[in-house]
Amino acid sequence: MKLCAQADPRVRWRRSIPGFGDYLALVLLAEIGPIERFASKRQLYSYAGLTPRLRQSADRKRCGGIIRAGSPRLRWILVEAATVAARYSPAAQRYCQLLHQGRD
Repeated sequence: MKLCAQADPRVRWRRSIPGFGDYLALVLLAEIGPIERFASKRQLYSYAGLTPRLRQSADRKRCGGIIRAGSPRLRWILVEAATVAARYSPAAQRYCQLLHQGRD
């Protein structure tokens, strides 16, 4: 696996993202496949099951948690990487703090 990861420039690029190592980068590439198959980033979010649940009735609109449809493995990879990044990357820690401030 290590040789395969080192030979692929897409893996090297993804490893530069906080939280991604060889394994997560390879699984991410395998789960997404050719990125061209997604017409927009919204389609990729939906495929990963990371879009918010939206409930509408007449003039009321409520957003809930993520829909959890799509690829559970891709969602797992992204959650794992975010958890590691939030623990070790100062930039990710600042971003998480901003997200939590918006909830209060």
